[in-house]
Amino acid sequence: MIHQQIITLKTGREVKVTLNGIPTEDPSKVIIQTDVQIKEPREEQFHVPIHASHPKYWKLKVMSPSQARMMYFKYSGLSKKQMRKLLAEFEHIYKASAQQEFC
Repeated sequence: MIHQQIITLKTGREVKVTLNGIPTEDPSKVIIQTDVQIKEPREEQFHVPIHASHPKYWKLKVMSPSQARMMYFKYSGLSKKQMRKLLAEFEHIYKASAQQEFC
């Protein structure tokens, strides 16, 4: 299951968060993969927050995947509270859809 949401920050920056739920053997749990992209007000397309010209790009390449995801969130401008809310919403939707499949 894929859930995508666009959040507009106070600065005008738009942050697109894509959450992909992968079922596990335990139906009450799910593995969540995340993707974050940003778009400034003057830009037309979304892009990753840290790209080859960013000063932290090379540091990102030596990090573990989970550390790299956290750095993407940090540089996107999303707060921890906003991210927790997105994850809770996704888990709620995922569980509701899983229950419908069993009925």
